[in-house]
Amino acid sequence: MLFLAPPSDPSAEDSYPEAPPSPRQRGSGPGRRRASGPSSGGRSGANPATAVRMTRGARRSATDFGISDADVASVLASPARVTAEEDNPDRTRFSGGGLTVVTGADGTVLHVSRRRRS
Repeated sequence: MLFLAPPSDPSAEDSYPEAPPSPRQRGSGPGRRRASGPSSGGRSGANPATAVRMTRGARRSATDFGISDADVASVLASPARVTAEEDNPDRTRFSGGGLTVVTGADGTVLHVSRRRRS
């Protein structure tokens, strides 16, 4: 069985708005809340120009080592050495200023640490 929709009434088309509906923000669906604040790793009030995208683990590691976003951003902006990781070539290791920063292919910081002194 096949059901066909009735032909549209030309006067009914005038009742639709001219502008298309705005697209929904990603992650704004029902049941999903985005927490912000110090306990969730959110940076409310952070300067977007100096904010660095990091995973939770990288952010925790940076906090534990006392490394600021500005320190990480300076290593990413002008590293002393750049190498691909041996185990995973999609990850890049930036070194400079006594720091080592590992990023993913999309630029997200995956790991931050102080360089070992040898």
